[in-house]
Amino acid sequence: MIDYSTYIAAWRWLVAIFASLLLAWYGLRKKSLDKSGAVAGIVVGFLLTISNLCLEISGIVVGFLLSISYLCLVISDIVVGFLLTISNMCLVISGIVVGFQLTISNLCLEVSDIVVGFLLSISNMCLVISDIAVGFLDYSNMCLVISGIVVGFLLTISNLCFFTSLLTFFLLASKATKYKSLMKKKFEEDFKEGGQRNWVQVICNGGIASMFAMIYMLDNGAGEMPVDFSKEYTPSFFSMAVLGALACSCGDTFASELGTVFKYNTQPRLITTFRKVPTGTNGGISLVGTFCSLIGGLVVGMAYYLTLIFSLSDVYLQKCPPQWPIILLGAIAGVLGSTIDSYLGAVFQYSGYNRVTHKIVETEGKDVEHICGCALLDNHSVNLLSSLFCGLLTPKVAFYLWWLLL
Repeated sequence: MIDYSTYIAAWRWLVAIFASLLLAWYGLRKKSLDKSGAVAGIVVGFLLTISNLCLEISGIVVGFLLSISYLCLVISDIVVGFLLTISNMCLVISGIVVGFQLTISNLCLEVSDIVVGFLLSISNMCLVISDIAVGFLDYSNMCLVISGIVVGFLLTISNLCFFTSLLTFFLLASKATKYKSLMKKKFEEDFKEGGQRNWVQVICNGGIASMFAMIYMLDNGAGEMPVDFSKEYTPSFFSMAVLGALACSCGDTFASELGTVFKYNTQPRLITTFRKVPTGTNGGISLVGTFCSLIGGLVVGMAYYLTLIFSLSDVYLQKCPPQWPIILLGAIAGVLGSTIDSYLGAVFQYSGYNRVTHKIVETEGKDVEHICGCALLDNHSVNLLSSLFCGLLTPKVAFYLWWLLL
């Protein structure tokens, strides 16, 4: 059987070319006609004749009419507009369908976001109220000022474990400072009775922890997460950095405020040379003071651990490594931070003995006998640097601690 499709296609091409040339010749022959109309006639005639055999004659007629006037542009615009309208209508319909589906999905997401946001707002509201209550309590006790509220807010909004660790540190540090204050007043020149802290002390003791907490929140978002270096290294790193900074401050405070006034405490020795120095000397260490720093870090680690356990579900905790090493890590960070603080104080902080007042001073004077250190840093700077160094070292210690124990 003969296949005529090839002949029909060839015939259509010939007719289309002939019709186009005819229209072009006629359009160009008339000087009064516009060449654009002739070109449009060529295009329209060619397209119409090649598309359908039945439209060849109408293509010739239409091309002829288009060659005469500018109606070619109007009709071509109508045809193109009609085609575009059809295509746009299809796109609009598909867009409506897709938009409807996206609207439904977005509506579900918005509802879930509203629920989650409501729950987070409730929890954050409770945390903010607790911050205000703690700030008001601290202000009434002359322990903290507005800076304490700011630091507490930054730690609270990022992780509830950070807040409880900070709260534990400041409350216990205030009590430790008040403990046997009359005895401390005898050998500390800058001792403030009542344990009040100014904004500089708050920033130096809690500012590094707040910085790590903000990095944690920016990287991971707000919320409590278990320590898991194998799956969540970055959140685990910065959460342990916050713990290390707070445990360092608490351990150093316990060592300096409690270790110096205990009954069974021996005369401290300078950490760099191990020679005996007067009580209250920057850089002086003792067994009792070291034990107090361990207890201070241990208490902060315990507060962090208990908050984490009560904040997460049992099903979630079962999928993660055991979290109890956090308590041990807090104790290690307390001793580590106190040691760093003592070393920095012995080298970069001036300590002298005033022979008139029989007190330890941090500035040179007429009747002051130099004990150790140079007047490069003050007590606030030493606290800030030791908190920073301990915060950076604690995550590495935590990594190897989990690796050894588990």
